Amino acid sequence: MKILHRFLLVSAACVASASIALADVPAVSLEYAGSSRVDGSAKPIANFKSYTSVENGRMRKLTKYVINVPKMPLSAQEEKSPMAFLAHMGSFHAGGLGVMIDRKNDKFMLFSSEAQTYVEQPYREFLKQIRFDPFSKVAPELSKEAPPELTKEQRQRLGAEVNVATKAFLQNNFKVYFHALPGSRNFKALDGVTTHGYRMTMLFNMAKPSQPARWGRVASEWWVADSLPGDDMIRDITGGLFDDVKSNGGLSTSMWINEALPLIWNSLPHEMRDAMETYMPLPPAKDAWYKGTLAYLAVTSDLRKLKTAHPVKTRTEVTLQNRNTGVIPESIFLPPAGYEKMDIGFLMAMYKGLSASILDPNGPMAKMVQSGKMSTKMPFGETFPLLSSLQPVMDSPFASNFKEAVRPSW
Repeated sequence: MKILHRFLLVSAACVASASIALADVPAVSLEYAGSSRVDGSAKPIANFKSYTSVENGRMRKLTKYVINVPKMPLSAQEEKSPMAFLAHMGSFHAGGLGVMIDRKNDKFMLFSSEAQTYVEQPYREFLKQIRFDPFSKVAPELSKEAPPELTKEQRQRLGAEVNVATKAFLQNNFKVYFHALPGSRNFKALDGVTTHGYRMTMLFNMAKPSQPARWGRVASEWWVADSLPGDDMIRDITGGLFDDVKSNGGLSTSMWINEALPLIWNSLPHEMRDAMETYMPLPPAKDAWYKGTLAYLAVTSDLRKLKTAHPVKTRTEVTLQNRNTGVIPESIFLPPAGYEKMDIGFLMAMYKGLSASILDPNGPMAKMVQSGKMSTKMPFGETFPLLSSLQPVMDSPFASNFKEAVRPSW
């Protein structure tokens, strides 16, 4: 009897401990710091910090950045490109870009510290506005009809067929290796929480079929923490965003477009899918959309063997600086003080007009194809007539003045 009593006490203690460890918390705040470097460059070409704040039903993400890309020499062929002036200019940006989604109170907000402006819209109405609709003008009946979804089995079958059809090409031109790393790595921001590491390497051949292989290499390593208080809160908001898009009829009124991502996913090599599952499992997994807190990510890209105009080796690292489960100030979810509220009605109208003109036989896209003006050697406006309609965006307050950008105080 004493043994049974002791067993019950130990069991109760374990249950209590588990319930405390995974109990609901008022909020979750994540802070990351990262940088991107080019081999041989004295300074990073990009530094950034990311702040994510999550409460029940709402999320706000702010990314502060300093981007300083030096001017690049161009090849003779690149000099003829309409975008060559960007390489000659180099670029310096500094500021912050943020987004806030409040599913519970139906609010969406986007803001920029460079432009000192923000936009605020009803969240679900915004989803309707950005839903891509190429049929509104040429086939309104398709716009009104909800595009059907393929079943899980149909998507898997189609993906398998694509995988088989591309297998021979991939064997000679694309290789991917993925494996879990042994042990657990300690991260200061997680205070001894167990983490699981993974490594994936992708090799891709950019040579023509008649030429010797020239392999580029992208190697990634990342570490994900075991379950922590607040993970369910993050999972609820990330999964909810996918549910909202789905309940709205998908990304588009086109079934082809809606099914493109699932088809691509099911056609990928299993190593890539296995890698994704370590951080963002798909339903019906119990931890769907968010496996756990990302503690560290490093991506090294080596393109030196490709014999391109700019063969470089770059490395990007992202490290968790802090994870907090305390109460978040209400001001986090309000418009930034002193920022000007902008009306994006003209942008939404422009977007709607562009999407409606994609399939229009008399629209700018069809005229461009018919005229044969597809060459990048043509003047900028003639090469892509649709870009001329974006001029109001370039002239709007959303286009920040890079020369007057000020480095943020971190």
